[in-house]
Amino acid sequence: MPLNIAIIGAGNISRAHLAALKDSERGRVVGLYDADRSRAEERASEFGVPRIYPTWEDLRGDPEVQVVAVLVPPDLHARYAIE
Repeated sequence: MPLNIAIIGAGNISRAHLAALKDSERGRVVGLYDADRSRAEERASEFGVPRIYPTWEDLRGDPEVQVVAVLVPPDLHARYAIE
């Protein structure tokens, strides 16, 4: 059974991650959050991601999410990884 993955960060690097996960049998992307909602919407549409979270807290609170891919600038990694 594949892991349910949510992604935080819809910048350029997210394309590589989303492309790699698109046909994976081990994980499926169930949601995406980015502080820039229009960028999140664009990336979700491009890769068929079913859910866009309005806030980081909403992503964190989703009981369906088993793994979070932190794809934000390096200086923000600690905050999201710790939370």
